[in-house]
Amino acid sequence: MLLDEIDQLSTHLVSITPGGMHAVAQADARALATMRATLRDVIAKAPNDTSRAALNELSVPLAGLHGEIDAFALSASPSAEPDVAPITSLATQLHTASAAARAGLASQV
Repeated sequence: MLLDEIDQLSTHLVSITPGGMHAVAQADARALATMRATLRDVIAKAPNDTSRAALNELSVPLAGLHGEIDAFALSASPSAEPDVAPITSLATQLHTASAAARAGLASQV
């Protein structure tokens, strides 16, 4: 499920170290791009406005984190010690948004 994938990736990125960024940036950028496309599809197929609104709350933090990771992955000369603070902050925001979306969707059951 998409929310499980988001939780797994955001948990991984919350604890990323500067040395670990180089190893995972490209794969994480691809995963985030896929998640964004999947989220658009899931929102479009949501059964009601409340579910769409709950899922839509993931759009901004997911896009922000994807942009940050993608920029790092595409940088021509990544720094030896990248600043991971923006990434960990955005990953935390995404993880929080995922929990909120789960709660919003659970209230529809």
